[in-house]
Amino acid sequence: MDSSTKMTSLSTVTTKTAITTNNTNGNSTNIHDDSAFDAAEKGQVNTMILPDTTTQQQQHSSPPAWAKNSSNTNQSIMAKRRTMFTALIVLVGAIASVAFYSMGIVSVKREQESLFERRATDITKSIQNAWNQYEVFGLWIQESCFSPLSETNHDTIAGRMGLCSREKFALLIESVNSRGLEFKAVGMIPNVTDDNRAGLEEESRAYYAEHYPKVDYNGFVGFVPNEETGGLKVASMVQEPSYWPVHYMEPVAGNEAALDLDLYSHPARQQAIDRAVATWKPIVTNRIRLAQETEPNAYSVLSYNPGVKYASMAENAKPTVLSSIAVRVPDLLQEAAQDASVSISVTIYDSTDDSTNPTFMGGADIYVHENGTVALDFVADIDLVTLQEAATRFEELDIQVADRTWVVAVTAQPGTFQDNLVFVILGGTMIFIASILLAIWFYTNMGRMLQMQKMKASMESEKARIILETARQQARAERQLNEYIAHEVRNPLCSAITALSFVSAATKETESTEDTRHRLREDVAIVDASLQFINELLRNMLDMHRAADKQMKITKAPTDLRQDVLQPVAAILHLRGSKVKVQLECPHNLVCNTDRMRLKQVVLNLSINATKFVTQGFIRLRAEVPEGGGNVRIYVEDSGPGIPQEKRGRLFQKFQESLDLLNQGTGIGLCLCKHLSCLLGGDIWLDESFDTGIEGCPGTRFIIDMGSGPMETPDDAHDATGEESSPQQSSRHLTDEEAPSITDAENLAQEEPEPVQLPNELRVLFVDDDLIIRRLFMRAIKRIAAGWHVEEASNGETALHMCKSNEYDIIFIDQYMASVEKQLLGTETVRALRAQGVEARICGLSANDMEEGFLENGANSFLFKPFPCEKDAFSRELARILRD
Repeated sequence: MDSSTKMTSLSTVTTKTAITTNNTNGNSTNIHDDSAFDAAEKGQVNTMILPDTTTQQQQHSSPPAWAKNSSNTNQSIMAKRRTMFTALIVLVGAIASVAFYSMGIVSVKREQESLFERRATDITKSIQNAWNQYEVFGLWIQESCFSPLSETNHDTIAGRMGLCSREKFALLIESVNSRGLEFKAVGMIPNVTDDNRAGLEEESRAYYAEHYPKVDYNGFVGFVPNEETGGLKVASMVQEPSYWPVHYMEPVAGNEAALDLDLYSHPARQQAIDRAVATWKPIVTNRIRLAQETEPNAYSVLSYNPGVKYASMAENAKPTVLSSIAVRVPDLLQEAAQDASVSISVTIYDSTDDSTNPTFMGGADIYVHENGTVALDFVADIDLVTLQEAATRFEELDIQVADRTWVVAVTAQPGTFQDNLVFVILGGTMIFIASILLAIWFYTNMGRMLQMQKMKASMESEKARIILETARQQARAERQLNEYIAHEVRNPLCSAITALSFVSAATKETESTEDTRHRLREDVAIVDASLQFINELLRNMLDMHRAADKQMKITKAPTDLRQDVLQPVAAILHLRGSKVKVQLECPHNLVCNTDRMRLKQVVLNLSINATKFVTQGFIRLRAEVPEGGGNVRIYVEDSGPGIPQEKRGRLFQKFQESLDLLNQGTGIGLCLCKHLSCLLGGDIWLDESFDTGIEGCPGTRFIIDMGSGPMETPDDAHDATGEESSPQQSSRHLTDEEAPSITDAENLAQEEPEPVQLPNELRVLFVDDDLIIRRLFMRAIKRIAAGWHVEEASNGETALHMCKSNEYDIIFIDQYMASVEKQLLGTETVRALRAQGVEARICGLSANDMEEGFLENGANSFLFKPFPCEKDAFSRELARILRD
């Protein structure tokens, strides 16, 4: 019986009540209940008597007064309730709107305050970071230009004092300038004794005369009392025991007055130098106004850096050279404002000496334009209290500048950080309007409640229909799978059974002739081929589902497409006895990063499909990189009858109709090829424009896009002999005469590794509920490892008991096993063995994909059933299990 006749469809049976009527001919007729009432009205029903209802109709033609009053009362109550609920909705909406206004205003204010605080913190950090750059630069200059152990220049007094040459100092400053760090002056300040003064003055005078002839160098100068003004003036220094002059200065232009200026002669700078010498830490002076300063309200500070006190120095060692940097506060603000994202105002004060009335250092209004450019407008001197009183938003933060504490006062500019209440007002208004609309909807649409209930019932019915349809689709898919398996397995199974009957009959013959033995070999080959086909079909189905669910493991490695993929596939086609010409076209050293085994599986499936239908012409395996570059492509072409146009749209769907109906192999193989190609990162499609030009044989071309370009190799341009590869060397036609030998073909197809060396003696436990499989396993073991001792168990409970009293090297466990009392799965047995303390290597067995389950429960490896019985293949599997 056909499988489709075994399926039953769901149907509903409707029963209806019928009554007997007489037609005009006196015949009895069955009429459904709906028709009966029509017939009764026409007087056709003999058994129905109509009562006299005239009086009753008159009595009930109008309802009594109490009923009308009750109805009116109910309507009035419903109207009042409707009005009450409508007013309640409006009232709740008004309250919600007011609450939204209140919370929104508070939230907006908090948000703007938080935003302003974050921006104030950001600009303060930027100022701190900018100053840190100057401080690091000062340390770098000091360490780069001064070394107490310097041996580079002993010909000058400055060199003997540890200073670098003036040329090196100029190069150091030039490198800093290239990074865009702005500074007014950089100098080196050595501690000079009076004995070295004359020599240093002479060296400086010679240097400036040669390089800066316009500079009027006056030797060591310092600050002396100015009797006219009562302050200090710069004049030639009198003799002192020691000096701290600005001996090196860059740039010289504009800073001529500071050349060899003894800073120690100024009381305030003397204190700063003493602190730097005593503490070995950078020191910053109070605000100063440089003599060359042209901008109003622009102040500067001097930073003295003594360098680093190394552990190798004496404990009482003092610095003998300081680096000095003159930093303008406007330049500092300019550097800090480069990353500003909003317009904001910043003012800096020095609170080190007076925290209640800090000293104004500088300030600027920072403007960030729409194109991202930043502009600064420097502000005039203003005290901190006045600034805070005039600001709409104010934030005060402290930063540490060397040994001084600066206060950064951040204020909001007009028109910025304002409370944006537009959305709050809009939201509150929308809430109130929504409440009114809701009240209108509630007032006018109470009658739709019943309709909504009906719609809900309809939706439930539709949901049930969808569930039923889904169940039918699943049943249809299952039936389709069963029909496909039955169709594909029936023919090879029938062939195997028939061949086995011949073998069975031959074994009963008393005489054995050469012809009988030849027929026996043919029958055994038929059985083997049929069972191999069924096994391959089930494996392909398993691989297809694993690939579709993204559970298949892909191991990518550099793969030579010619040597590792196309040549082995061509060899397999010859081993299968293909009578058509197999052409191989692939450049040498075309290497791609892919999974060699899975790619070979795709190409082999396509090639074997082609051999089923190509009767003349060729099968061509080709790989290339398209002109102009791009992804590597593999082409499998043949001169077969081609694929009908109506079948191409669903070519890569699973469970296709019989392959013969398509005149080309599709079935489950092409679906598997599609999934594998996607897992490899590429794609596969049918080239519908391909035509061989052979009459009656348009052929077929499948294109495999690898999804990546070729990998570069050292031999891309030359072959093994050192000569360039030609197209003739890259293209090859494998005919029967030119085909490789069987041994070579097997080597190409199987890539047989080195001979496997197995241990001579091992104790093995094989756990399976099938007696035949246990016997076959023991026979296979004895063929390749006669010294192994194999014991067997039929279920997991027995295996647990045997492992308590015996130690085994390897344990093979099947997944599905049954016992009398209960059933332990293979994975459960593995987990119990590990809990029992068994340390043997455990290999899971199953015809299904249970590898992940076994490994998660403690197994070392996994082997698909049926296991290979060939000696070499089984040896390799055992070696792999011992390695895992």
